[in-house]
Amino acid sequence: MDVSTFERLSDSPSGYTVEIDAQHETNRYIGDIDLGFIYNGQKIEHKSVASKDQEYHWIDHYFSVNQPVYAWFDLSEFSDDLDLYLWEFDENWDPASAKTINSSQFSGIDEEGFFKYLDPGNYCVDVTTYESLNEYDSGYLLEIDTAKFLENAIIPNDSRFNEQWHLFNTGQGFGLDNYDILAPEAWALQSSSEDIVVAVIDTGIDYNHVDLDDNIWYNIDEIPGNGIDDDRNGYVDDYQGWDFYNSDNDPHPKSNENVHGTHVAGIIGAEGNNGIGVAGVTWDVQLMNLKVFPDDDEPGGGMDTVQKAIKYAADNGADVINLSLGLSLGDDSYGGYFKGGFDAFKEKLPEYYEFYKEALMYASDRGVTIIAAAGNEDTDNDTYSCIPADFSLEVPGMISVASVANDDSLAFYSNYGNVVSIAAPGGDQIFVDSDGSKYYNPEAGILSTVPGDQYGFLQGTSMAAPVVAGSAALMLSQNPTLTPEQVKETMLASAHNERWLEDLVDNGNYLNLENAIVNSKQSSSKPQVDDATTSAKSYADSNDFINSSFNFSTSLIDPLTGQSFNLDVDGDGKVTALGDGLMIIRKLIGPAFANDALTNNARSADATRSSDEIHQYLQEAIDNETLDVDRDGRTTALGDGLMLIRQLIGPAFAGDALTNNAMSADSPYFGQDNAADQVAANIDALKPPDI
Repeated sequence: MDVSTFERLSDSPSGYTVEIDAQHETNRYIGDIDLGFIYNGQKIEHKSVASKDQEYHWIDHYFSVNQPVYAWFDLSEFSDDLDLYLWEFDENWDPASAKTINSSQFSGIDEEGFFKYLDPGNYCVDVTTYESLNEYDSGYLLEIDTAKFLENAIIPNDSRFNEQWHLFNTGQGFGLDNYDILAPEAWALQSSSEDIVVAVIDTGIDYNHVDLDDNIWYNIDEIPGNGIDDDRNGYVDDYQGWDFYNSDNDPHPKSNENVHGTHVAGIIGAEGNNGIGVAGVTWDVQLMNLKVFPDDDEPGGGMDTVQKAIKYAADNGADVINLSLGLSLGDDSYGGYFKGGFDAFKEKLPEYYEFYKEALMYASDRGVTIIAAAGNEDTDNDTYSCIPADFSLEVPGMISVASVANDDSLAFYSNYGNVVSIAAPGGDQIFVDSDGSKYYNPEAGILSTVPGDQYGFLQGTSMAAPVVAGSAALMLSQNPTLTPEQVKETMLASAHNERWLEDLVDNGNYLNLENAIVNSKQSSSKPQVDDATTSAKSYADSNDFINSSFNFSTSLIDPLTGQSFNLDVDGDGKVTALGDGLMIIRKLIGPAFANDALTNNARSADATRSSDEIHQYLQEAIDNETLDVDRDGRTTALGDGLMLIRQLIGPAFAGDALTNNAMSADSPYFGQDNAADQVAANIDALKPPDI
């Protein structure tokens, strides 16, 4: 089974006990197949046969683990409908203690498999028949690979990392395995962003915290304690940020009870792999400490403090701003409750709209990516606008964030709506039992730093937003040329589109950090065009160019066959999204899909081209800009590749959905009413007439 970006996602709850049927209990005994102890770094293969002579056959493969193990279980090479179950036993192998902790039950003869983190203990992996075999025994190959995950991921040594389900979900807090942001896989590509500054506009950061002190931003143009505004930015001795609420140069929380800002900061950038505490999304970053709220139960800070902090961040080198704050108009806001989305907010409170927009645009225009929490009122932001989150509709590159729980669901408190850009883990500490009883479940929150060298669990979109802010910092470290618009475009295009989130968040977007890092390499700022070079942008107003562009595919001759280029890249006589389209996307992404990885699980069994030939064929298309379907002068995975595969998928991406968040602003079609039709026609022109 190929390890694709999302294969670590599964549906099996950790610790969920099932009934043991009598047939299975009869067949369970130590000694069926004893695999002994399993360790990391192994690749175990076991071939066996399910017999037709037994109505429902269970083949037990017993093993033990004496250290944490990261294991892939794959079942293949079978001709009947077989399933795969993983059981956990107590220390005495008591059959009554057995509980399923994962399973794979695809129909037919599709390969079965899953990933599972294993604590020390006793286990059994069962190969079962879905129904009685008819005429023949069914052979199979069971593979247990404890090397593959760690070859493509990094697990930090922070002492409480195993409690951070938002980064690596192994079922903590009654959660579902693998519903996380794929952080270990992303860290194998980029784990730190030491040159990136993230402004935390909040209640203040404990800059002395042992897990944060090395990641605090300092204003190196200011001499601390001399009573002079050395850098002439209007703030005296702002060496370590500013307290806008108290108008002083010490943004440290005045009380250890003031935990919010320190918790947010730790989610973004707690020092990772340092052997203590927790890991941030980025292990090394510069956290700009901007305090805008009071301590204890004092009255809250006003919008003017937030506005000043936003401008300070933009003027003093911030690359990312995190806003875990806001106000929902579904509350009794500004002395009156009213119903209405973002347009209603602009109409009814124009002075507040202009006040906020001016500050946010000020930062965006200076290249700052802004992340905002979507709100905790359990309301639809399409109906009751949440400010400033809903400015993501207007401010270039601004991202609003909803909160998801550790069990594949929207957090009970989270705001939602099509105006929300993306969802990320924020925690849900209310556990509902099967009988409807509710319990407080702290471990289902987000674990991070709190003042006084302590750690604690909190929940909220305030926790989800910094997960995205830390991710943006890693993306910018991977590619410092990214604009705020490109950060947002890349992150959303890289997201996992969850069906259960489709009506709750734009396009069902769930943050996928690994994909975002991979795709950040391919994104770039607007290219510089030499005078002697003609770009697609220069033809933006040329009707002749647009009208003739549908014959663009004739510019390339297939180097292998001498025929005009077509999208049947593997030569199997058909053009498919999950075959040809997937291989094109992989080729555009680049080195991560070199050689056989380009074609694995994508090339048809009827293919007439080898992997090397497909590489050559697609490289020729890229070099000649044949796949530049939006004619912006470059061929990119998140632009041309994304639109191409959407067109091949079909009706789900009809009309504007084809080009949404994919078409380059440099395209001559950008902003035109028929832009999607133009791109669709270009893609269709690449197909041979008989397909």
